[in-house]
Amino acid sequence: MGIFDDLTGTIGMVDDDRRSLDSLERLVLEMTPGLRIAWSVIDGPRAVSLTLDARTRPDLVLVDLSMESMSGVMVCRRIRRRDSMVKLLAMTSFAKETFGFDVAQAGAQGLVSKNDEQEILEGLATVLGGGVYGDFGFVDARASFDQLAHETPKRADLVSNREVQVLDLMSRGLTDLSIAKRLGIKAATVRKHAQSSMQKLNAENRVQAVLKWTGHHTEDGMRRQG
Repeated sequence: MGIFDDLTGTIGMVDDDRRSLDSLERLVLEMTPGLRIAWSVIDGPRAVSLTLDARTRPDLVLVDLSMESMSGVMVCRRIRRRDSMVKLLAMTSFAKETFGFDVAQAGAQGLVSKNDEQEILEGLATVLGGGVYGDFGFVDARASFDQLAHETPKRADLVSNREVQVLDLMSRGLTDLSIAKRLGIKAATVRKHAQSSMQKLNAENRVQAVLKWTGHHTEDGMRRQG
């Protein structure tokens, strides 16, 4: 028997690199026969929705920190502000020291190197067992939920998941039509989300909204890289 054979539970995975997700699925299926993959998605907002739905909520969500649709730190924060039970394990291909404190403050229970399969398995075992993995001030799910509950909401908490996607694509210079095609919605809907996000960010125009939005990654500790 392998050292991870006794692990049980369900996990969700989110990473906008499909090949990376495929590799993670193989790793879990081969090395942790007692774990079941509830779902694996390439979209941050979708992962948030699935986790917050009691019908599809797994025991643990494995979150990549570097995603275009929504940063992994924000995925963790959005889940943790509304759920005190699911465990969150972040992964990064960058230096963990750069992002560890940010993801801990966002409600995760650990951070592992995306390039180290042994560490991923150890992190899963530790966090599923109720512990924390890493030296960045991680606490358990309930304690991190309580911390965020007493924290003043940040600008990033005000916008919806779809508005996050629109703002991120606007910040990359995409036109309304390009954003609409990317998200599978109408250009008029993109304009509606842009207008709504401007109001929530107290911005007078789109340029100001984008500047405020991109600025929150520094102010709120939600960097894009991971």
